[in-house]
Amino acid sequence: MKYAIVGTGETSEAALQESLRDILTEDDTVLIGWLRPMPEVVEHVYGYLLDNEVQFKLYHRPEQEVTRHFRDAENCVVTQSRHPLDAMLKEADEILFLWNDAEQEANPSLIQYVFDHINDGVRIKELSNGLAPIVIEDDIPEPEPAPSENVEEVDDTRFTRDELEIMTAAAVKRYGDRLGLESKTKSGIIEELFPEAPQEQAVEPQQETESYPITSVLHDFIEHAKPGTNASVASALLDQARLFMLKALAE
Repeated sequence: MKYAIVGTGETSEAALQESLRDILTEDDTVLIGWLRPMPEVVEHVYGYLLDNEVQFKLYHRPEQEVTRHFRDAENCVVTQSRHPLDAMLKEADEILFLWNDAEQEANPSLIQYVFDHINDGVRIKELSNGLAPIVIEDDIPEPEPAPSENVEEVDDTRFTRDELEIMTAAAVKRYGDRLGLESKTKSGIIEELFPEAPQEQAVEPQQETESYPITSVLHDFIEHAKPGTNASVASALLDQARLFMLKALAE
């Protein structure tokens, strides 16, 4: 693995050495830039690499002069580049970032610049904070929308008893299952949906009373009624009825 160490954030020498010891193996190579003036934290990194004989490449710009101490070290390869940071990011498999708030005030900030120039799949860990992963919102891929599911329309068709009678047993059973009926047979489903009404007791027809047309009654009354109380009352009522009928016709 090739680890690029970027930034100048402060951390204790003990914490820095512990993090480097945890992540680096004898087959790894560290990529680091030559800084002048040299921040204390970067001096601690150089010291750890030299003391533990970790293989590292030291990038510097053409106008910079790297001291002989580094050029003579067997585990150090001094490399000249017009853009040391870009060269390190292009080559790195993983970034170890020393966070410094002052370096994040630029536009773009140092961390944003790193995210914009690293290769796909390269992870960034904060060397000044126990190798905690660093992510920014723009770096988090948006989740892909879930595939749309075809929502089945609810079948609310209802059948009459006659329609069910002519349907196949399988179709009636499916219909009963959809309605959540208890019956599992065609006849049972039909009876559960359309229970027969209780048979009504046959009512014997009432014997009709003898009736007469009103015109015949009036004729018989006029021709045959004998004088008396009933005849008098009937005549008075007939006169009154005749009066109301005339009034009704006149409206």
